[in-house]
Amino acid sequence: KERFPNAKLVVGGPHVTADPEHALSLGADIGVIDEGEETFGEIVTSGSGHMRFRIQPDVTIALGTRVKIPGDRMIGDDVELILSRQPGQDMPPYQRLLGDAMHGVSELFTREDIVDAEWRIVNNVLGDTTPVYKYAPGTWGPKGAEQLVGSDGPWRNPAPAGGA
Repeated sequence: KERFPNAKLVVGGPHVTADPEHALSLGADIGVIDEGEETFGEIVTSGSGHMRFRIQPDVTIALGTRVKIPGDRMIGDDVELILSRQPGQDMPPYQRLLGDAMHGVSELFTREDIVDAEWRIVNNVLGDTTPVYKYAPGTWGPKGAEQLVGSDGPWRNPAPAGGA
Protein backbone atom coordinates (compact mmCIF):
# COMPACT_ATOMS: atom_id res chain seq x y z
CA LYS A 1 0.00 0.00 0.00
CA GLU A 2 2.86 2.40 0.70
CA ARG A 3 4.54 1.85 -2.68
CA PHE A 4 1.30 1.50 -4.68
CA PRO A 5 -1.40 3.48 -2.87
CA ASN A 6 -3.94 3.07 -5.70
CA ALA A 7 -3.56 -0.72 -5.88
CA LYS A 8 -6.28 -2.92 -4.42
CA LEU A 9 -5.14 -5.61 -1.94
CA VAL A 10 -7.13 -8.82 -2.39
CA VAL A 11 -6.87 -11.60 0.22
CA GLY A 12 -8.44 -15.03 0.40
CA GLY A 13 -8.13 -18.43 1.96
CA PRO A 14 -9.52 -20.26 4.95
CA HIS A 15 -8.50 -17.52 7.41
CA VAL A 16 -10.52 -14.92 5.47
CA THR A 17 -13.50 -17.28 5.23
CA ALA A 18 -13.38 -17.90 8.99
CA ASP A 19 -13.00 -14.22 10.03
CA PRO A 20 -13.45 -11.76 7.14
CA GLU A 21 -13.75 -8.68 9.39
CA HIS A 22 -10.34 -9.37 10.96
CA ALA A 23 -8.72 -9.92 7.54
CA LEU A 24 -10.11 -6.63 6.24
CA SER A 25 -9.05 -4.80 9.41
CA LEU A 26 -5.42 -5.66 8.58
CA GLY A 27 -5.54 -3.44 5.47
CA ALA A 28 -7.06 -5.63 2.76
CA ASP A 29 -9.48 -3.96 0.34
CA ILE A 30 -11.25 -7.11 -0.83
CA GLY A 31 -11.70 -10.46 0.93
CA VAL A 32 -12.63 -13.53 -1.12
CA ILE A 33 -14.51 -16.11 0.95
CA ASP A 34 -15.83 -19.64 0.35
CA GLU A 35 -13.42 -20.37 -2.50
CA GLY A 36 -11.90 -23.80 -3.09
CA GLU A 37 -8.20 -24.37 -2.60
CA GLU A 38 -6.42 -24.18 -5.94
CA THR A 39 -3.81 -26.88 -6.49
CA PHE A 40 -2.20 -27.65 -9.85
CA GLY A 41 -4.57 -25.19 -11.52
CA GLU A 42 -7.72 -27.07 -10.49
CA ILE A 43 -10.35 -26.60 -7.80
CA VAL A 44 -9.81 -29.18 -5.06
CA THR A 45 -12.16 -30.00 -2.20
CA SER A 46 -10.96 -29.61 1.37
CA GLY A 47 -10.99 -33.42 1.93
CA SER A 48 -7.87 -33.80 -0.19
CA GLY A 49 -5.39 -33.47 2.69
CA HIS A 50 -6.21 -35.43 5.83
CA MET A 51 -4.95 -37.63 8.65
CA ARG A 52 -6.94 -40.63 9.95
CA PHE A 53 -6.46 -42.71 13.08
CA ARG A 54 -8.14 -46.06 13.66
CA ILE A 55 -7.83 -48.02 16.89
CA GLN A 56 -10.14 -51.04 16.51
CA PRO A 57 -10.13 -53.75 15.17
CA ASP A 58 -6.65 -52.97 13.80
CA VAL A 59 -4.37 -50.01 14.49
CA THR A 60 -4.17 -47.77 11.41
CA ILE A 61 -2.71 -44.35 10.64
CA ALA A 62 -3.44 -42.83 7.22
CA LEU A 63 -2.16 -39.65 5.60
CA GLY A 64 -4.04 -38.28 2.61
CA THR A 65 -2.64 -35.77 0.14
CA ARG A 66 -2.83 -34.78 -3.52
CA VAL A 67 -0.03 -35.63 -5.93
CA LYS A 68 0.61 -34.57 -9.52
CA ILE A 69 -0.44 -37.04 -12.19
CA PRO A 70 2.47 -37.76 -14.58
CA GLY A 71 2.39 -35.74 -17.78
CA ASP A 72 2.36 -32.13 -18.94
CA ARG A 73 -1.03 -31.22 -17.49
CA MET A 74 -1.00 -29.72 -13.97
CA ILE A 75 -3.67 -31.91 -12.43
CA GLY A 76 -3.50 -34.02 -9.31
CA ASP A 77 -4.91 -37.17 -7.79
CA ASP A 78 -5.85 -37.90 -4.18
CA VAL A 79 -3.67 -40.61 -2.61
CA GLU A 80 -3.44 -42.08 0.86
CA LEU A 81 -0.45 -43.57 2.69
CA ILE A 82 -1.74 -46.23 5.10
CA LEU A 83 0.25 -47.70 7.98
CA SER A 84 -1.52 -50.65 9.56
CA ARG A 85 -0.73 -53.20 12.24
CA GLN A 86 -3.08 -56.11 12.53
CA PRO A 87 -3.26 -58.23 15.67
CA GLY A 88 -1.98 -61.76 15.37
CA GLN A 89 0.78 -60.99 12.89
CA ASP A 90 3.48 -60.99 15.56
CA MET A 91 4.76 -64.22 17.05
CA PRO A 92 5.11 -64.52 20.81
CA PRO A 93 8.79 -64.05 21.82
CA TYR A 94 9.48 -67.67 22.75
CA GLN A 95 7.87 -68.92 19.53
CA ARG A 96 10.12 -66.56 17.54
CA LEU A 97 13.18 -67.73 19.47
CA LEU A 98 12.45 -71.40 18.78
CA GLY A 99 11.61 -70.70 15.15
CA ASP A 100 14.86 -68.81 14.65
CA ALA A 101 16.82 -71.67 16.25
CA MET A 102 15.18 -74.24 13.95
CA HIS A 103 15.88 -72.11 10.87
CA GLY A 104 19.49 -71.36 11.81
CA VAL A 105 18.94 -67.63 12.36
CA SER A 106 21.56 -66.69 14.95
CA GLU A 107 20.77 -62.99 15.55
CA LEU A 108 19.27 -63.68 18.99
CA PHE A 109 21.93 -66.15 20.11
CA THR A 110 25.47 -65.78 21.47
CA ARG A 111 28.35 -67.68 19.87
CA GLU A 112 29.79 -70.61 21.83
CA ASP A 113 33.27 -69.06 22.17
CA ILE A 114 31.73 -65.90 23.66
CA VAL A 115 29.68 -67.94 26.16
CA ASP A 116 32.85 -69.84 27.20
CA ALA A 117 34.73 -66.55 27.71
CA GLU A 118 31.89 -65.16 29.83
CA TRP A 119 31.87 -68.30 32.01
CA ARG A 120 35.65 -68.00 32.55
CA ILE A 121 35.09 -64.52 34.00
CA VAL A 122 31.98 -65.30 36.06
CA ASN A 123 33.03 -68.72 37.36
CA ASN A 124 35.68 -67.25 39.68
CA VAL A 125 33.11 -64.99 41.29
CA LEU A 126 30.50 -67.73 41.67
CA GLY A 127 32.87 -69.95 43.69
CA ASP A 128 33.86 -67.12 46.07
CA THR A 129 30.82 -67.14 48.34
CA THR A 130 30.46 -65.80 51.83
CA PRO A 131 28.80 -68.08 54.38
CA VAL A 132 25.34 -67.19 55.60
CA TYR A 133 25.26 -66.02 59.23
CA LYS A 134 22.03 -66.45 61.17
CA TYR A 135 20.76 -63.68 63.43
CA ALA A 136 17.62 -63.00 65.40
CA PRO A 137 14.68 -61.33 63.64
CA GLY A 138 14.27 -57.62 64.43
CA THR A 139 18.02 -57.07 64.99
CA TRP A 140 20.53 -55.24 62.80
CA GLY A 141 22.32 -58.43 61.79
CA PRO A 142 24.94 -60.79 63.19
CA LYS A 143 27.71 -59.55 65.49
CA GLY A 144 30.28 -60.33 62.77
CA ALA A 145 28.78 -57.54 60.61
CA GLU A 146 30.30 -54.97 62.97
CA GLN A 147 33.74 -56.00 61.67
CA LEU A 148 32.79 -54.77 58.18
CA VAL A 149 33.13 -51.19 59.34
CA GLY A 150 36.78 -51.84 60.29
CA SER A 151 38.91 -48.78 61.06
CA ASP A 152 36.10 -46.49 59.93
CA GLY A 153 34.03 -47.64 62.92
CA PRO A 154 32.86 -48.31 65.41
CA TRP A 155 29.44 -49.45 64.25
CA ARG A 156 26.71 -47.58 66.04
CA ASN A 157 23.53 -49.59 66.43
CA PRO A 158 20.65 -47.34 65.34
CA ALA A 159 18.20 -49.22 67.55
CA PRO A 160 16.77 -47.09 70.38
CA ALA A 161 18.22 -47.58 73.85
CA GLY A 162 16.98 -50.80 75.39
CA GLY A 163 16.17 -52.24 71.90
CA ALA A 164 17.90 -55.05 70.05
